Amino acid sequence: MPRGPASASVKAIMSRAELLTVREREVLQLLAHGHTNREVADRLRISVRTAEWHRASIRRKLDLASRAALVAFAFEHDLAQPASKSSDSVRVGSK
Repeated sequence: MPRGPASASVKAIMSRAELLTVREREVLQLLAHGHTNREVADRLRISVRTAEWHRASIRRKLDLASRAALVAFAFEHDLAQPASKSSDSVRVGSK
């Protein structure tokens, strides 16, 4: 049964998002909520350079040209929400 172009594009989007590691998803979620690289690094207890590397890796994997495109992608594909309720270090607004 043919699925058509719409189904193919949904599958392509999902497969792109699935390329991200758990850590990259955590970084993306924080970036989507407006956190700077420094804030991402502090919340995840990683170096700023590592946070920057994760951001660059996410952009490369998703083929997105800017931070704004990352944020839009995260919200459009429900990747901006915390991965789980037990992940307090990633949840926006927790300290």
